[in-house]
Amino acid sequence: MLRSFRARLSITVLLLLALSLGVMGAWLAAEFRIFYMVRVEESLVRQARLVELLVRDSYTPAHLRSLAPRVGGLDNVRITFLSPAGVVWGESAREAEIWVNHSDRPEVKTAISGEVGVHTRVSVTLGVPMLYVAVPVWDAAGILQGVVRVALDLTGMEAAFARVHLLAFSGGLVALLIGGALALAHAQAVSEPLHKMSEVALKIADGNIACRADVAGPTEIRRLAQALNTMAHNLEGELKRVQVAAEKLQAVLASLRDGVILIDNRENIELINDAAAEMLAFSAAVILGQRDTMLMRHPELSELLRLAKNERSACHKRIVLSGQAARHIRAAVLPLEGGRIMIVLQDLTEVYTAVDSRRDFVANVSHELRTPLTSLGLMVENLLRGALDERDVAQDFLRRMAGEIERLTEMVLDLLQLSRLESGTEGLRQTRVVVSGLVREVVEGMYGLLDNKGQIVEVLGDHGTTLWGDREKVRQVIINLLDNANKFSPAGSNITIGFRAHAQETEVYVADHGPGILPEHLPRVYERFFKSSASRGGGTGLGLAIVKHIIEAHGGSVYVRSRLGEGATFGFTLPNHFAEGQL
Repeated sequence: MLRSFRARLSITVLLLLALSLGVMGAWLAAEFRIFYMVRVEESLVRQARLVELLVRDSYTPAHLRSLAPRVGGLDNVRITFLSPAGVVWGESAREAEIWVNHSDRPEVKTAISGEVGVHTRVSVTLGVPMLYVAVPVWDAAGILQGVVRVALDLTGMEAAFARVHLLAFSGGLVALLIGGALALAHAQAVSEPLHKMSEVALKIADGNIACRADVAGPTEIRRLAQALNTMAHNLEGELKRVQVAAEKLQAVLASLRDGVILIDNRENIELINDAAAEMLAFSAAVILGQRDTMLMRHPELSELLRLAKNERSACHKRIVLSGQAARHIRAAVLPLEGGRIMIVLQDLTEVYTAVDSRRDFVANVSHELRTPLTSLGLMVENLLRGALDERDVAQDFLRRMAGEIERLTEMVLDLLQLSRLESGTEGLRQTRVVVSGLVREVVEGMYGLLDNKGQIVEVLGDHGTTLWGDREKVRQVIINLLDNANKFSPAGSNITIGFRAHAQETEVYVADHGPGILPEHLPRVYERFFKSSASRGGGTGLGLAIVKHIIEAHGGSVYVRSRLGEGATFGFTLPNHFAEGQL
């Protein structure tokens, strides 16, 4: 099958050319034959008229029989003289035709009727095509004496006509070949730019919108190429605008803390941002295009979606998403036009956590203050009831009251410091600090406390290790960690303080041989007032919280590793560069 434009155009032009040449050739050949035959016919009519004039005065059978051979040989024509009844009286071609009746011949019938008869047929006598012309012979009185018939052998003319047809066919064939070559060249000239433009269009369809067509060729082709290039340019601009809009939308969705899910009219998940995927514990790349039944693993959300579909109105509800950690979510399901549905998930977990933390903080502070205040109140009441008069008892009460007051003062100071750390009102004065010197200073300062329990501190680390930080605040961190290890390590045990430099940070840790920490308590050990067990009491409960806030203000992080019954390791890392900022 001819599928290409060039082939179809070439074949169409060739067919039109062949048809035109065929029709023109046939018409010209027919016109030439008619023209030539008319001229021959006119010539024969003139010859018949001359013969009729020659024999009009002596039109007798004897005379005509002798005259016919002589007259017929003059112009290579066949002369026949016939009686008024159509009987042959004289014949130039064959003597045997004498006395034969030819009244049934068409041209003879016409001549007998008084008109000139003309007819072309194959001669029965000679077996060749002949042109017959018959004229009537009238006497002076206007009486029909007979018919003079002149016949011409057309064999030579037919051969000439055949040669003319052959020449016309040959010329037409040559013209067809030349026209075909020109048609092919024209088709090539027209189809080549069209083919190139089709390739450009396919490339644009495949995404190569920067591709352009050459503006060349005939006016129509150039206009088509210009239109294609204009369309590609407009498409490129539109795609860029769409891409920019999509990037903006993606940036907005990615920056949103709220989760957004869009479900199309076929109930497939059409869009989901990272926040929603993280809340629902999905992979955004995997869930896209999936049925919204994927949400059934969260029953409350699935029920809210079903309710919105049935009522075709916005539905809102606070739900809890289960997972590694429960999330408090405010979910809004909004039906859109076209059958789409948008789900917006607002994570309220931090709000609930803050509320819980505030409630716990108030409860913990109340608990921590109640014990010393109760003790102070009892001792003051005993003194007022007469214990003040007993010197030894009074002094014991006063010492104990001084201890409780010192504990309350320490707690208040820790709370104030923690408040300043959280609010960022206390600045950092960061310098390069030699870790080994700072650790030695802390150990020497706490020697009495450690010696009371017979504990030995082992220091591990390169003496040249340094870190960036506020020296006094890092010193306080190490003091709090060592104090924590002292409290929870048995008497006579070893405590290890280690430090090491990494590629981008410096690590410091304190390891004890205490009872260890339950795994479920590890994430909370740096919270305010948290105590993993009653045996880990004895302080304000704020030391590790202060450690965490100081280290995070430096841009670092804290950690704890422990196995129950094998002690615990508390540590922190600080980046090896100066960190601008306020606490």
